[in-house]
Amino acid sequence: WRREKGVEGEKKKMNSNRAATMTFVRWMSTKHLRRPNRNALVKIVMCKDVPNLGKAGQIVSVKPGYARNFLVPTSAAAYATEPNLSKYFRKDVVQESEVKETSKEAGEEAQIAERLTKGPLKVFLAAGKPVQIGLKDVARLFAVQKFVDVHPDRISLASVVADFGRYDVSVRLNDDSFLTVPLDIAKKEPRAKAKAEA
Repeated sequence: WRREKGVEGEKKKMNSNRAATMTFVRWMSTKHLRRPNRNALVKIVMCKDVPNLGKAGQIVSVKPGYARNFLVPTSAAAYATEPNLSKYFRKDVVQESEVKETSKEAGEEAQIAERLTKGPLKVFLAAGKPVQIGLKDVARLFAVQKFVDVHPDRISLASVVADFGRYDVSVRLNDDSFLTVPLDIAKKEPRAKAKAEA
């Protein structure tokens, strides 16, 4: 009796292992169908203004989870289907936002240009030390004296700064416009002489 039960038990065990293996093989063969592309984006049309994403009426591309879990349930956006596009999409909003962005950038450029051209950059160095001023130093001078952050890649010097005097610094505001700002390098007067003259 035990012998028969053992053989039947082995057969059942073998059949269950084979079934599990076949199920696993079927699951693996369809795995690529079930896994979504993680880099795919979904087009949505904005129903409300969302900071750093878009204004109402714009078409925006976002990750599917962000649209599915946040934007659509909160009615901030809808999927960009024909009925939703006809309901929410407005060309005037898109054109208006583009005009506002360009005018805002132009206004910021004008403010930066005004600050940069107010006066020359001034550096006072001791007389005995060699003059060594690079692009990063000029960028720091803009930040400290003009309160404008200018990346060193946007700065170019007309000539090598190797001695005291006046130099021209060219600043690229955008692809089209350049500004020339004077850079004055002067000798620092010793404190004793300054006190004696005063």
